[in-house]
Amino acid sequence: MTGSPPDAAAAWWWSSALVAAVVAGFVSLLTLWITEARRAKDRRRKLLAEAFGAAVRYREFAYRVRRRRDDGLDERVRLSEALSEVQERLNTYEALLRVEAPCVSKTYSDLIAAVREIAGRQIAEAWEQAPLGPGEVGRIVGVDLTGIEPYEEAFLLAAGDFLSPWPCWLRRATRMMVRRRAHRSSGLL
Repeated sequence: MTGSPPDAAAAWWWSSALVAAVVAGFVSLLTLWITEARRAKDRRRKLLAEAFGAAVRYREFAYRVRRRRDDGLDERVRLSEALSEVQERLNTYEALLRVEAPCVSKTYSDLIAAVREIAGRQIAEAWEQAPLGPGEVGRIVGVDLTGIEPYEEAFLLAAGDFLSPWPCWLRRATRMMVRRRAHRSSGLL
């Protein structure tokens, strides 16, 4: 009889089954890893969005204090407690970002310092002004928070770098190279 011995056929079948099992296991592990990476990225994206939202809520107190309807103790306590809650969130997010997103934590700390300085000054000035009267509705004048915008832009840029599939340092280096080339081509360097 010609043909392969029975042991060779069994070995071929065995090795094919082993390869199929290894490939299936690898695909399962890869799928699990990709799923977990997506969940982690979504969790970080949510953390960054909430942290930014807390900074925006703090700066809005310059308007909330200015729009208050009365100067009574209850209204002052209500606004002060709400402001304290936002400040607590700012501190919490600042600590969380140091651990979860080190590439972003410096820009967030800078943003929070600017918000507290600029919006804090505006909030203090708003407390000194009289509350709005019963018929007063409309645009709030005298509140200028434009000094915060560069810090917001820097944070959002750092957050985008952090959430990118490319490393933070690589995106920053690429941006710097593009800026240098643009300056050279325009004759500024």
